[in-house]
Amino acid sequence: MTIAPSSRSRRLLRWLVAIPLLLLTLHGAVWWLGTGRMAAEAEQWAAARRAEGWQISYAPPRRAGWPLAFSVVLPKWQLTAPTAIQPPGLTWQADALTISLAAADWRHLRASAEGPQRVLLGERDWEFTAEDLSASYPWRDGQEALPALRLRQLRLDTPGRPLVLAAGEAALAGRRLDMTLHGVTLPAGAPFGGTIQDANIEVLLEGPLSPSEVLAAPPSRWRDAAAALDIRRLDLRWGALVARAQGRLALDAALQPAGEGRLNVADPAAAAEALGQAGLLTPQATAWARGLLPLLARPDPAGGPPRIELPLTLRDRTLAVSGIGLVRLPPLFRED
Repeated sequence: MTIAPSSRSRRLLRWLVAIPLLLLTLHGAVWWLGTGRMAAEAEQWAAARRAEGWQISYAPPRRAGWPLAFSVVLPKWQLTAPTAIQPPGLTWQADALTISLAAADWRHLRASAEGPQRVLLGERDWEFTAEDLSASYPWRDGQEALPALRLRQLRLDTPGRPLVLAAGEAALAGRRLDMTLHGVTLPAGAPFGGTIQDANIEVLLEGPLSPSEVLAAPPSRWRDAAAALDIRRLDLRWGALVARAQGRLALDAALQPAGEGRLNVADPAAAAEALGQAGLLTPQATAWARGLLPLLARPDPAGGPPRIELPLTLRDRTLAVSGIGLVRLPPLFRED
């Protein structure tokens, strides 16, 4: 004997099927409208940057991310800096740039580069890949969005051994930049070994120019406005070198970085030995530093190896410690 379902049961069954379909359709419509709005705002942003002199191009956007994110993919992404920014002709290319607003964090808009990437500068061409190269922008009513950058497993092919960055983060808060790098594998021939274990830096922009004005202005305007970088903290663990530096950098009359500061080094004899083996110190200077620096070092209150504090200068593109030139730097900027 078969019992036919009642009309009430049939209606209930239809509602149980219809409600999820209705919610799914509503969610799809909201996602479609939201991603369309994101694509339009991305084009508005690009148009505003083009008006400032940036060159931005990409293939027609496509929607992505359903159901847990509003995402827009900008294929064949290319960005070229304005000619006013030095060095001129700086171009960044990526297979795609994806802009997302995810359900897991509705408060931040995330832009991430996808696939193989390139940086072009004059005749130089660097190809690299990264598991994660992204910027996160907080939504703050009435305030300018400030980006936080994140890097994971960035690999830059160079002659010999590739340059690899295991992890890195950077955050901009007003005029202050905080940046952390971990596990930087260097090409062969680096003075303190092939890997920088950790680097942490805190920098404050001084002068009348805002960070956005510094980015858009030519270096000559930085110099004329007396813009400077107050390096409040630079901690470095690189093989035998465990150091902390503080100082101030500005542009000299030739538009090259110049400044002075203090360098605090742990186990200075080991650091001097590494510099000598790398050929940055003459044998005589290495012997002098190995014998004298331990006598000038002071015990570390934290119980580590003895430390010494030395004057640090950058003049005429030469980086010197206690008046001993270590590195001759290439020109960074040229006259406009």
